[in-house]
Amino acid sequence: MAWIALLTLMAMFTVSSRAKVPKKPQVSLLLLLMLLVIAIYIVLIFFFPKTWKLVSSDYTSFFCMASVGLMQACIASGMIPTNTGYAKIFEATDKEIFIMDDDWNIRYSSGGAMPPGTELLKKTEDGVLQTDGHTLLKGCRLHPGHVVWMEDISALASVLAELEQNRDELSYKNEPEMETRKTELAMSKAQEKNRLYDASWQATAKQNKLLHETLDAYFSESEKSRKKELLATAAVLCAYIKRKGNLIFVGDGDRVTAQELKLCFNESLVNAELLKADCYIDYALSDETALPTQTAMCLYDSYESAIEAALPDISFVFLRIREDGENIRAIYSIVSSRDLSAAVFPKEVNVARDDDTWIVSLSVPKGGGRR
Repeated sequence: MAWIALLTLMAMFTVSSRAKVPKKPQVSLLLLLMLLVIAIYIVLIFFFPKTWKLVSSDYTSFFCMASVGLMQACIASGMIPTNTGYAKIFEATDKEIFIMDDDWNIRYSSGGAMPPGTELLKKTEDGVLQTDGHTLLKGCRLHPGHVVWMEDISALASVLAELEQNRDELSYKNEPEMETRKTELAMSKAQEKNRLYDASWQATAKQNKLLHETLDAYFSESEKSRKKELLATAAVLCAYIKRKGNLIFVGDGDRVTAQELKLCFNESLVNAELLKADCYIDYALSDETALPTQTAMCLYDSYESAIEAALPDISFVFLRIREDGENIRAIYSIVSSRDLSAAVFPKEVNVARDDDTWIVSLSVPKGGGRR
């Protein structure tokens, strides 16, 4: 018991001597009172143990409560610093903050804060609210209650205004350069279109000349059957001119899909049927197969050369195009009384004759792959 009393006195002495509290003797009265109660308890236990048992014999509970009392006396007297005075600190802050209950009644507010109104405070539940160009109103849910504070964004607004001014100035300075760039881009597009147009015109110069001769003959002809024949011939030539131009435009990137080439053959065959010819096609290339532009041109030009040599005496046309390893194999069978051996074909073409059937065959590299 003496040892416990000694430790208690030493602890209280240490706290009292190190406490940064003005007027120590006055604030230590509560602490001395607790020590006196403990001393009286110990003396009574020592000198009158039987009598004290009638009141309380639970020594552990008493000393636990006595220790709590001592700490509370130190806290209340200021010898042990605690975080109190929140309300005064809150009132002294320069931030505009409001603490409200669940019914949005203001319970605490910082010094100098002017409440913006209950309805405006409630809107902070949905997110950040900008009251003017320099103030944001933010809120947060408490349990219970709400807290709302105002955030000054004057510096940020000033920076944004300066950035907008700089942007306008740069835009004004760059406007002539942008106009020049737009003009150059438009000229570049026009030049590219002219280049492709010239390429298309040069590639179909022979057919254009033949088309004009056919149309001149059509307008000067009086016999109806001959006029129909000339008109059908003109349709065949027009189909080639149109589709050859499409191949040039589509194939400007060095690749043409097999589907585009198939459309070329289909349209040419449809117009060849105007000459009362039976036309068939066996096209075994997948639509997604990518062919080099030169390969597609060679296949289509070979067909056109054979058709032009046979015009207008064509009674049957059969096309077979399929893959043959790394090559594309094409066979064009055309029944005509005309001599196709004198026609100008690409160097890859072989021409053979079986009675009145001309067989035009060629094999060209497939290249490319699948897109």
